[in-house]
Amino acid sequence: MPYIISEDEKKAFLTLSNDEERDAFIEAFWQRRNPNPDSPENEYREEHYRRIAYANEHFAAASRDGRPTGAHLHRFRAS
Repeated sequence: MPYIISEDEKKAFLTLSNDEERDAFIEAFWQRRNPNPDSPENEYREEHYRRIAYANEHFAAASRDGRPTGAHLHRFRAS
């Protein structure tokens, strides 16, 4: 979620005080983005995580100085 959450959503999430509220927020976050709300599958969420997995699989490596690479650097290129 950190790659696609809006600033307003992030601010709202940071005000939540317990796991129950955070879980409800996350469910609503993905439901708002679901292209077919009547479907038990959320294609948008599945595609999001598929792209992260692809970036991690193909680009994940430590740089010479030990900083992480992978989806952290290529998240905007996975399209």
